[in-house]
Amino acid sequence: MNKQMPIIIAACGDVHGRMHQMQEHLLQMEHCTGLNIDLVLQVGDFQPIRNEQDLASLKVPSKYRSMGDFPDFYQGASRFNWPIWFIGGNHEPVDLLDQHPEGAELVANCHYLGRVGQLQWQGLAIAGLSGIYQEETSRSSRAGSEKIVKEPHARTLTFSNQDIDRLISLPRPDILLLHDWPAGLACPDQQGRFSSRGCDISRTVVELLEPQLVLCGHQHYPYQTGITTASGRSCQICCLDQVDPARPGCVALFRYTVGAGFERLDRYTGAGISA
Repeated sequence: MNKQMPIIIAACGDVHGRMHQMQEHLLQMEHCTGLNIDLVLQVGDFQPIRNEQDLASLKVPSKYRSMGDFPDFYQGASRFNWPIWFIGGNHEPVDLLDQHPEGAELVANCHYLGRVGQLQWQGLAIAGLSGIYQEETSRSSRAGSEKIVKEPHARTLTFSNQDIDRLISLPRPDILLLHDWPAGLACPDQQGRFSSRGCDISRTVVELLEPQLVLCGHQHYPYQTGITTASGRSCQICCLDQVDPARPGCVALFRYTVGAGFERLDRYTGAGISA
């Protein structure tokens, strides 16, 4: 592809194993806009659960414990229509993902970006950080995959100081994927009351890397805003809802053009959104 041609990027919120619903949302978005999606980026809690062993390492309340749709894709009954790259959230089959700390293609067209990852897509630089911050695990190093396989148990996916150091050592990305929101976003709730949400570490990462666009999930609430970093760079922040047929804010569509940056194309205008 000519590098000057625009790239159409779909961003998806927390999937929680509902891959078929995610694909239906994306197909509907293509139909409504008349555009063809080139790339799908997903912000964690994807839950690529293949089997009961994977399910055993998923830490969620019992009422949410489900195999989900991923077995259909893993067994070949279904296929992802677009190349999808996802980061890990705090509700993931951790034993599976920790077998691929540097990332991997789990099935055709479905790529885990790793604990800390980066990719180049037709000249577009994308970086991601998996998990959430927990003080008690931030200083610990990662257990080896051999220990994880021998001692499976439900765990929350968290990042360490080592992960942060690695992330901020990367070249400045155009897009940054985070599960948790950066702190300091004054976000209205359904009643119009404002409150500050997010993670201080996520905000620090954004300030240091200064991406053009940050995509995040975790809060199950759609919100779009912008921040200006200390050095004066502008950064779009797009927070996504969880994937659900009744929640249009779970998917956002962007057009990236070299020299012009990112333009949001969908026109969802629910609570907290100014697309």
